[in-house]
Amino acid sequence: MPETQSAIGGQFESPLSHWLRIEPLLGLAFGVSGGLLESAVLKTSLFSGGLLGLTFGLAFGLFFARRATSPGAGLIWGLGSSFLLWILTAGGFFQFVATTAGSQ
Repeated sequence: MPETQSAIGGQFESPLSHWLRIEPLLGLAFGVSGGLLESAVLKTSLFSGGLLGLTFGLAFGLFFARRATSPGAGLIWGLGSSFLLWILTAGGFFQFVATTAGSQ
């Protein structure tokens, strides 16, 4: 038998609710708290740490919320995305590309 959607469940689904989900807000909250904690531990600017945390938390909440279906999956996606970000920035990939493009 096919499953039918109840009238109550269909009543609350709208195009606006697709964009206003809780996942981006959770990512934003955890990102800001992580950025502020990082700033307090490293004794750097709270504003820059909070802003960086806000940016990465919101991006993670928007892009990876559907993939992170459990806490373990969220942890793996978070670690993988932060490792990729580290490879691209601090790891020197962008500097490598800029150096090789300028030598030709």
